[in-house]
Amino acid sequence: MTTTATERPAAARAVLDPPSRRSAIRALAIGLVVAAAIGVTETRRIDVPLPPSTATPDEVVRAYIAAIDAGDIPTAKALVTPEHAAQVEAYEDSWYDTVISITDLRVEPPRLETPPGVTPQLMWVRVYFDMRERPRFWQKKDDQIWGYQLVRNGPDDRWLIRGEGKI
Repeated sequence: MTTTATERPAAARAVLDPPSRRSAIRALAIGLVVAAAIGVTETRRIDVPLPPSTATPDEVVRAYIAAIDAGDIPTAKALVTPEHAAQVEAYEDSWYDTVISITDLRVEPPRLETPPGVTPQLMWVRVYFDMRERPRFWQKKDDQIWGYQLVRNGPDDRWLIRGEGKI
């Protein structure tokens, strides 16, 4: 008795099209659909203007957060010290790669951390915001309280972020 391709016994079909291959293809297809649905593959960038060199510490922090939110990493890096930029890039879930959006930003007035006239000058700025990011798993972080330490070497220098962290 001769069988056609459509009449192959189940054992023969399994060898020609093993379930593990079908499962892998199905999983890949589902993964791509899910990734597209949550925006993992989306890369967005809106240019944020660099604040003037005379910007206050709170204006620098606002511009930095706006740049991170917009995906404008060159502007964000221009507002931090080179050492801090390297630290942020080294984080496994770096804001340079993971932030989807930052909303409801509230910035407190800056607080001087060094006596007037002492260099380098240090300022502290506390902020509150809601953030959505995509690290290894989806996260939404509401009511974040974050602090930024800014530094400048003299009264005519630009304020730069030299450190940040959750409070």
